Amino acid sequence: MKLQNKVLMGVLMSLVIMSSASAGDQIHYIGFNKFAAEDASSETFNEYIRQLTPIMARYGLTVESYDVLHGGTEELDADVVTFGSAPNLESFQSFFQDPEFQKIFPMLVGALSGHQVIFTGGPFTITGKHNEHTLLSLCWVKGEPEQTLAKLDLLNEGISPVFDTYGVRKMAQAKGVMSNRGLAGDITQTSPPELLELWSIKDAHGFYDDPLVKTAGEDAENLVTRKEAFWLKPRQIR
Repeated sequence: MKLQNKVLMGVLMSLVIMSSASAGDQIHYIGFNKFAAEDASSETFNEYIRQLTPIMARYGLTVESYDVLHGGTEELDADVVTFGSAPNLESFQSFFQDPEFQKIFPMLVGALSGHQVIFTGGPFTITGKHNEHTLLSLCWVKGEPEQTLAKLDLLNEGISPVFDTYGVRKMAQAKGVMSNRGLAGDITQTSPPELLELWSIKDAHGFYDDPLVKTAGEDAENLVTRKEAFWLKPRQIR
């Protein structure tokens, strides 16, 4: 079986499961891309995105790329994080079947040593100016998700009085609905985070050193089983 067909089958099987009850809904996802070799892979990735963008546009798909300044773990590592969307499942399927996409896809496979995708239950993208620190936060929570997420919301409300002091703004929040790891024939399902957040922070050091924020952070540790954080900046692709 061709490499592209293996990819298509793995992705679409996941999407059919996720979207069978809402095939007309928009699809939103985040890609975590780890380069196989920094210099060569980085340029190959840029060329892939340059060729990919007009193909995606034909089907109404979007993609935005951000370099990871620091963050990630062995479980979820990335040099570049991409935010993508599709108008619906049908357009996503048609895109993956496009001959031009299948022709360039091996470029991505060769450039990466690791790849994960998380699908979110609604729009999730960076908005506003990019001259602040941008934080992508992911949490896997303990206990019943709705109750735990409500507790985390209360913690955020409790530290909101210092948001203006440090230039803190929440840009987006969503829940993970599905995730997978791998490319080509090795795609496997993984556990999605119950909470994803995007934050803009002008004074990150001051914010996290604030006593109110420190206390809230300690309380939050008791509510999660795992968390990941990525500090991002827009990737320059010319």
